[in-house]
Amino acid sequence: MEKISEDLKQSIGSERRFLQLAEGYLLPSAADRHKRPIYCPAINQVWSFGEFSGKDFHTVYAHEFIHVYMTSVQPPRLLLLNEVLANKKQDLSEIFKDIVETACELYFQIQINAPNMHHIKSYANHASFPEIYSKLIELWKRTLGKADSILPKEVAMKESIRGLSVFMMHIVPRHPNSGLDMLNIMQNIDPPSNWTKSQDIWFNFYREMDKILWSDKKLQHQFILAMPIGIHRYIADTIHFITSALKEAKKDTRIITAVFPTLLELLSQESFILLPVISVKKIKANYQAEIKVIHTTYRSPRVPDRLGRTEQKQYLELRRENKCCLCVPLFVSLIQKSKPFRLSNSHDRIYMCFEALLKHLPVLIEKNLTKTPSCSGCILLLEDNHFRRACNEILDASSSNLKILTDAARLYESFLYQDNMRLLQKHWELRQMPHANKRYKFL
Repeated sequence: MEKISEDLKQSIGSERRFLQLAEGYLLPSAADRHKRPIYCPAINQVWSFGEFSGKDFHTVYAHEFIHVYMTSVQPPRLLLLNEVLANKKQDLSEIFKDIVETACELYFQIQINAPNMHHIKSYANHASFPEIYSKLIELWKRTLGKADSILPKEVAMKESIRGLSVFMMHIVPRHPNSGLDMLNIMQNIDPPSNWTKSQDIWFNFYREMDKILWSDKKLQHQFILAMPIGIHRYIADTIHFITSALKEAKKDTRIITAVFPTLLELLSQESFILLPVISVKKIKANYQAEIKVIHTTYRSPRVPDRLGRTEQKQYLELRRENKCCLCVPLFVSLIQKSKPFRLSNSHDRIYMCFEALLKHLPVLIEKNLTKTPSCSGCILLLEDNHFRRACNEILDASSSNLKILTDAARLYESFLYQDNMRLLQKHWELRQMPHANKRYKFL
């Protein structure tokens, strides 16, 4: 009897973890007429239900792609991945919801309406969190007013909301519904004068918020400020999540298969994107799930390659000053290693890329992160016991352990057609599982 009870417990736990994959950020404006479109960060998928035409279609997908763009390699996405890999029971999307939705809604309105923003305050009436939205508009206007006069008005409008949004994605609330408190703190920070790019804005707010949190113990119980986005964060996140995946692979490879696109994006330093877009429609008594895929190809912008070259140039300049950043060679090498696969249209390219990067990572760690750093960012990383342990776990991983990860990745297309359909059925409480309809040539 005890054995049956334990089996049942494991089955319920496994199902709960499976459903966690569907946690994410919704499109509120579609709530009345459709099952709400959603972006699921852990598995990096966009879902919609029902027919959309004309303006509705573009609104739905533009909004969901803003979710993808905003949360990319930031806490609102990566902590949901961590929640799944670590088998935690809390719904972290609820913690970030008011912050993410408000930033995405205002970003969306400015992107489609700038420079004609005369009625922007009226949009607050339709926002998911009107009070937070109104405060963010005030802060956006103040920030916009301090832009350098050389910037065209439309560019300044878009760069200012981008800068504020990037900063907001760095904040990790300890409790749900903390967005208004966060905006109230941000109101006390002066935007930078004569800024010219979004980085000037988010870095200024980050620096000032860091000072505020350090000086106020009560606020430290409300918010955490994630490490600023940059090369050191990229490398730290990559090593953390690959270590977590190695541990999880020993227990349940199905989870690794499900989150494979996010692991590939992390391992390639965001240079290889794989974003399935699934639209479910009811046709008579059945459901059809049309699967399209947005992915990196030879036509994609070469932003990661340009960034890699820029970082390599800065790295060489540091070397001439007898300074050494240990993370730059890892970052650049992982981007370069992924390039042939990104430019390929081979059916196996995503799996081959993942396998190549996975084999290359321990070599890069051994070659670079075992040295003595002189870069402040590297010093902070290597002083962190968790980071050092994670590096050692990857170095100690056997080839058979790495193969478990690559084998799990190779099951991804099967996951799309089978378990992914079951996940859609469970999420939207459909009477039957949708039939997968492939609408892409290759992954």
